Amino acid sequence: MRRRTLPAVLAVAVLLLGACAGTDDATDADETTTTATVATDETTDDAADDEPAEVTWEAVSPGGDCQCADGSEYRYWVSEGDPTRVAFFLQGGGACFTAETCAFEGGGTTYKVTVTDADDPSDGSGLLDLTDGRNPLEGWSMVYVPYCTGDVHLGDATTEYSDELTVQHKGAVNATAALDDLADRFPDCSVIIVTTFARAGYLRRAMASGAKGFLVKDDPVEQLAAAIRRVLSGETVVQPDLALAALRAPTNPLTEREQEVLLESRDGATVADIAGRLYLSEQTVRNYLSSAIGKAGARNRAEALALAEDHGWV
Repeated sequence: MRRRTLPAVLAVAVLLLGACAGTDDATDADETTTTATVATDETTDDAADDEPAEVTWEAVSPGGDCQCADGSEYRYWVSEGDPTRVAFFLQGGGACFTAETCAFEGGGTTYKVTVTDADDPSDGSGLLDLTDGRNPLEGWSMVYVPYCTGDVHLGDATTEYSDELTVQHKGAVNATAALDDLADRFPDCSVIIVTTFARAGYLRRAMASGAKGFLVKDDPVEQLAAAIRRVLSGETVVQPDLALAALRAPTNPLTEREQEVLLESRDGATVADIAGRLYLSEQTVRNYLSSAIGKAGARNRAEALALAEDHGWV
């Protein structure tokens, strides 16, 4: 019999930017909202509650600025199980930054450019199989966020790589829409970040955003389980070495405007592009970039941005 007496609601953001559980082909979905149902094949007679577990996935098309790399409609999926346990799952995939690697067709493609029915998690395995008793997320609620933008869920830009290739790098827009949906459906949840990146800057940003835990996904599952229990009891859980690194990290020397201009350069935008987006003169943009590069102790703006992200300045 499953206990449902947890004292708080928990959301675990599963940031699997490398390999992750895959999905097989699934049933067709309509344009806006679809559902699919999965049930286990076996039951036991040990208790009345041991009935086939049923999982229903709802396909959501948020619209607005959400879209895939090729401009097609974006979709994510939601399964509402135990409302006290919620997972936010970002699908992994490769990044692109040139006409060759961002191409929609051909051998240079490093990512998928649209969401298809094959992304439907209804027949998923691993962490996506919410009916498998071996899965630590069995019975949980989940928001599953497919990846189709070539920007590791971080972009908010339209980039023209050539006359024939314009890519919608809208990963952050898509993921934020799904995260907002999670917040609406589960307004009282606490957040634990489970990520590949053990960086002090990421930790600082997560804590500033209200996360109650920050763990590296390669840690033993026993540590994750213990961290979940501690967060549910009201504690904040951070790996000691990461916490120490965050405390030792230098304070942010960048002004708000320098941060903004540096972030706008993330997608390889030119000075003219940044000036147009922020309604500044090109010389003003150059001044802000030069100042940010100097304060970061970097050789160029790409290195300055990388350092700023590592330190949690942007």
